[in-house]
Amino acid sequence: MVSVNRTGSTRIVILTKRFAIKIPRFGDLEYFAAGLLSNLRERRLSRECPDYFCPVLFTIPGLVVVMPRVKTLEKAPPLVHAFMFDLHHDCNKRDRQAQEAQQWCEYAYVNYGLYKGRVVAIDYGTFVPYRQSLYDLKHYHYLLTEHLRS
Repeated sequence: MVSVNRTGSTRIVILTKRFAIKIPRFGDLEYFAAGLLSNLRERRLSRECPDYFCPVLFTIPGLVVVMPRVKTLEKAPPLVHAFMFDLHHDCNKRDRQAQEAQQWCEYAYVNYGLYKGRVVAIDYGTFVPYRQSLYDLKHYHYLLTEHLRS
């Protein structure tokens, strides 16, 4: 069975039983260019930071990125919280992979999945400023704390 996810702002994702195939959106030049850059970025980051990102199995640079299809974690927020807290932990200040990943890991549950039993980012081609990631982390920490108190 094949399905097509058109909810991304810069790319379309074709989902097969085993693979997620990402291609830039056609129609608008600006979104197409952003989709090309996102694919190129994911190709680079999957090699440089394999501990945090879903691997790119195949690519036609910029035009196509193929990743393994993974189970998304949108219904398992605690796993995403644990991943983000671990990523932003103080011990990662000297870890080059963690520092790079901190810039690209967005705090949205749908952007994470389970790959070979570990949490990885599956949509990491769009730039999220580091300060925004820190704001999101603090905000979600606050929400989680409040939720646990109630």
